[in-house]
Amino acid sequence: MLGSALNCEMCLGGMKAVQWVLNSNFFINSVIGLGNDLCYMMRNHFMYQSCSGYVVAAVPAVSESLAAFMLSPEYACEREWLSCVNHEWYTPLTTQQYIDKLMLHKPDFLRKDDFLDYLYKEIKADSQERKTISVI
Repeated sequence: MLGSALNCEMCLGGMKAVQWVLNSNFFINSVIGLGNDLCYMMRNHFMYQSCSGYVVAAVPAVSESLAAFMLSPEYACEREWLSCVNHEWYTPLTTQQYIDKLMLHKPDFLRKDDFLDYLYKEIKADSQERKTISVI
């Protein structure tokens, strides 16, 4: 038991260090620099500018997302490395459980996924002439 607890604590500490590195300006700037170097290899000025702009925008967002979830200490140590098996920080959902969770917050007219059918019934029941636009 002590071994698994120690293993869990070491994993959590190591993943906190990884998370700190991912969020550091040094790491983000290094990856941006590497990405810009790869963009420069294209040798096309327009492509370099758009590629470089994408790298500058995407690297911090991807790094933040990785640090917040996939490489977070709790998720990585419990689900990826299986070091903290006695903890339940994350409970995997089945497809149906995920759908049910999403549908809890939907308004009633969207819950049955028949919004368009309902809309067409509403239009058919309306006796007034509707203005339409024809596009060719």
